[in-house]
This record gives sequence, C-alpha cells and structure tokens, in this order.
Amino acid sequence: MVDAVNVSGDEWRVSDDGKTWTTFAAKAGATKSDVLAEWVNFVSGPPIVETLEDQKSTALLRLKQAHSDFLQEVIGQEMTEERDTWPAKERAARLVMVGNPPATDLAMIEAEAAGRGMSVVDLCALIVAKASAYKAQVGAAAGVRFSAGDAIDAATDATEVDTAASTALATFRDLRKTVGGK
Repeated sequence: MVDAVNVSGDEWRVSDDGKTWTTFAAKAGATKSDVLAEWVNFVSGPPIVETLEDQKSTALLRLKQAHSDFLQEVIGQEMTEERDTWPAKERAARLVMVGNPPATDLAMIEAEAAGRGMSVVDLCALIVAKASAYKAQVGAAAGVRFSAGDAIDAATDATEVDTAASTALATFRDLRKTVGGK
C-alpha cells in the first residue's frame, strides 16, 4: 500500500511497501492525497495516448473480425469440402430448372434428390433459394465491411472512428437475424 508522510513544507517521503521511503518534492500546499496521486502518475509514467491511426487500426481489426464472425455464422458448421460443392449444385439446379442440363449435372441433382427423398424440382428450388439467400447475406456483409472501413479510414477524430465502428457492429448484429437460409 502506498503511503506518504510530509517531512517539511513541500518535501514528502513516499513508500510503496512501508519499508523503503523515497523523498518526493510536491507542489507547495499539496495534501497527502495530492502527493499520492502525483506519485502514482510518477511511478506509472504518463498516460498512454492512442493516436488516431492506432484507433483506426483497432477499429478496422474489430470490423474484420465482426465480418468474419458473421460469415462463419452464415456458413454454419459446413465443411470446406461441402461449401466447395455449392457453386456446382447451384449451376446444376438452375440448368435443371430451365430444362437444359448437361447429363452430369442432371445425374448429380437426381442422385442427391433420391438420397434426400425429394423430387428433383423441390431439390432444385431449395438449392436455388439457399444460394440466393447466401449471396444476399454475403453481399450485405461485404457492403457493411467496406462502407464502414471507408468511413473509418476517412475519420478525422476518435468520435468518428467510434461511430463508424459501432454502427457497423450494430448492423452485423441486425444481419445475424437474417441468417437461416444457408
């Protein structure tokens, strides 16, 4: 525990442990609490002031993490190998729906539909609906990320940085409510 004892006038002795005392010159008329506060500042050094560039960098990292977290929620627990099939399935489903699929695309859709106990038409509709929802969510998330990133980059003070970052984080929270049609 830090303690201070006035020796005379503006001369004080300060100790962090009650055993070792350091002479400390305080301003004239300083009280014990003034001396203790000044001592703490002296020992810990001047407060660290984060520059605007540091604030922007921190905000951009938070923004990228929020974007990543959102995308992770959108894809759910799907493995990379499964996600790699999504574009091929969507392409095949769209071609089946217009009635002109290559044989390999039709075979893929028919096999999955049979395995799921669904009709080809219902499976194609499901795949296309999920693909459309996924693209809308990914696009919305990218829009938030880049719009907020531009606002953070253009910010001229800490308040503008905080406003841009806070708005983006709130928007990502709102977007989470739309997740479901992976």
